[in-house]
Amino acid sequence: MKESLRFMIAIVCGTELMARSKPKDFFYIFLIGAFSVIVNAVIFPEANALYGLIRGRFSGFFLNPNFAGSACLLGFALSYTINSKTWRLIGQFAFTLAGILTLSRTFVIVWLLINILAIAKSKKNLLVPAIGAVVLIGVFTFTDSKMFETDRFDALESFFDEGPVETKTLQRDSRTATWALYYDMIMDKPIFGHGFMKLQKKTSDLPGIHNTYLLVIGEAGIIPLLLLIGLYGYLIYNSYKQFKTRPELFYIMVVVSLSMLVSHNYFFVYNNILLSVYVYLELRKIRKLEPEKATEVATV
Repeated sequence: MKESLRFMIAIVCGTELMARSKPKDFFYIFLIGAFSVIVNAVIFPEANALYGLIRGRFSGFFLNPNFAGSACLLGFALSYTINSKTWRLIGQFAFTLAGILTLSRTFVIVWLLINILAIAKSKKNLLVPAIGAVVLIGVFTFTDSKMFETDRFDALESFFDEGPVETKTLQRDSRTATWALYYDMIMDKPIFGHGFMKLQKKTSDLPGIHNTYLLVIGEAGIIPLLLLIGLYGYLIYNSYKQFKTRPELFYIMVVVSLSMLVSHNYFFVYNNILLSVYVYLELRKIRKLEPEKATEVATV
């Protein structure tokens, strides 16, 4: 009951907050977070070990490197909405550097995907991968590799060495292997599920499902899963339709939908749900404006 109440407060009050928010508001908030990750790594690299956080992966104010990686992706996506070229480049550099410092595999993959989409939209965005290359060269050249989680850092570095890529490290603790632990449990009760928190809590045998879609069917059954897929299918499809004029909406949905594939905190950490609400509200505004524009054209 407590978690349901908190979630509904976040939805009701968050909707009003998102209605009043602009892309640049999110951009600068995420930028502060990105700088906190950089400060964590450069000035306070030992802080994680002192306070029981994940060692060798930096997270700044976010405390968890996976949350930090998602925030950097969202800030990076929103950087394309910033009119000031100086702030846009500062943001893209900071979000890329901070994301690399989290050593998040998801960050690297989605960062590359956003760059491909941005370049497909405009060849002017070819500069951004160059920023990423500069960041990687700087990290490999000027940082002490001992401050990082060794296996993940070596795997990242192996992409750019002459030798083979360290695929064993990349596959270790992979999300697909984690999901597979729950398949039998999900198939036992696919209609109504096993109930609240049954697939989220870590136990001696299970690490937590790390997948929002599997979480929903495993705990609540097939009907809530279909509702969730329908909702996000709607948001992804309609944000893609606005890609030429509002590409950041589609970028946000790419980040949110993919982060939901590798996390199970959707109903407790509200960043994904609030940004989904923001995209929905923006799409609704666009839909309301379209008949007005058509009327103006017809009148002219």
